[in-house]
Amino acid sequence: ACRLGLALVLPGMVATIGVEAVEMSDGPWRAAGPTLAALVVDTHYGHAWLVGMAAWLAAALPAWGRRGRAPSAATLLAVGVALAVLAAARSVVSHAGSQGDVTTDVAADLVHLVLVGTWVGVVLAGAALVPPPPSAPAGDRADATRWLASMSTTATLALAGIAATGVLKVWRGWVAAGSAAAYFGSGYGRVLVAKLALVSFAVALGGVNRFVALPRFTGGLAAGPTGGDGRWQRRSLAILRVEAGVLLLALVAAAVLSGSELPGAG
Repeated sequence: ACRLGLALVLPGMVATIGVEAVEMSDGPWRAAGPTLAALVVDTHYGHAWLVGMAAWLAAALPAWGRRGRAPSAATLLAVGVALAVLAAARSVVSHAGSQGDVTTDVAADLVHLVLVGTWVGVVLAGAALVPPPPSAPAGDRADATRWLASMSTTATLALAGIAATGVLKVWRGWVAAGSAAAYFGSGYGRVLVAKLALVSFAVALGGVNRFVALPRFTGGLAAGPTGGDGRWQRRSLAILRVEAGVLLLALVAAAVLSGSELPGAG
C-alpha cells in the first residue's frame, strides 16, 4: 500500500508541473518545453516543485529498498518527515501560500493535508481488511482486534484536527470574500459545499462504524467461533468501503478547489 501510494504521487507531481507550464505558455502541450524549463529554474512554484520531488524520492527509496523487512523506527521517522516536506511543498503554492511561505495559513494547510492523508489512508486500509476467521488462533484474533481499535482511534483524532484546520481555512476564505453570500455563492463556494457534504457523509458513516458496527465486529472477533455469524463484520467492512468511495469523491472535489480562484482574489 505504501509503495502504491508513493508510486501514484509521481504522475501527479509530473502532471502538476506540466499543466502549470501549459497554462503559462498559453499554447499546446508540445510547445511547453521551454516554458517548463523556465518554470522549474526561475519561479517559486518550480522551486517548491523541486523540493517536493526531492521529498518524494526521500520517502520512496526506503519503501522500495526494504522488501520483506520491517522498517526501523528511524526509517519510519525519516519517511514521515519527507512526506511532511512534500505536503509543505504543495501548501506553499496553494491558496494558503498567497501571503507568504511562513504563515498561519500555510501551517494550517500543511496540517490539514497530513491529517486528510492519514484519515483517507486509514479508511482505505480498513476497506481492504481481510480479518481472520473465527477459527483462527486467539493471538491472531487479538492482534486484529487491537489493530481495528487503533485504526478507529487514529481516524477519530485525525478527523478532529481536520475539522479544526478546515474551519480555519473556510473562515479565512470567508473573510477574504467579504461575505458569506459572496463566498458560498461563487463557483469556488459551490464546489466547497459539495466537498463538505461528501465529507459530512463520510463522517456520519465513520460514526456509525465506530459506535455501532465496529464494537460488535471486534466483540465477535474476540469471542471466536461463538461470536455469531459474522453479520456485524460484513456490515462494518461494507460501511468502510462506502466511506472510502465517498472520500475519494471528496478528494476529487478538493482537487477542483485547488485549481479554482478564490472569491475576491482577482
